[in-house]
Amino acid sequence: MPYSVGTVSIFYSSGCELMEIFINNVLTLTIEKGQTQSITVPCIKKLEVRCQGKEGECCKGKYQLAIHYKDPFYDFPQKEGCLK
Repeated sequence: MPYSVGTVSIFYSSGCELMEIFINNVLTLTIEKGQTQSITVPCIKKLEVRCQGKEGECCKGKYQLAIHYKDPFYDFPQKEGCLK
């Protein structure tokens, strides 16, 4: 599998107080209602969104994930632990 870089954009529209975004099992972003945040990370393998509120509450929002694969004519910096 080629080396990749992923850009994640999250818009949190309504629900509990906070939404947590985990990338590759690491808490990466904490978003409040009405916020939009984006982050670009190398070697993205897993995206998880968690709602931090009362049981039974629903969080609503949108996410966009763009994966950029290595161009054979451009050398991405290598990240330890990523597949090349």
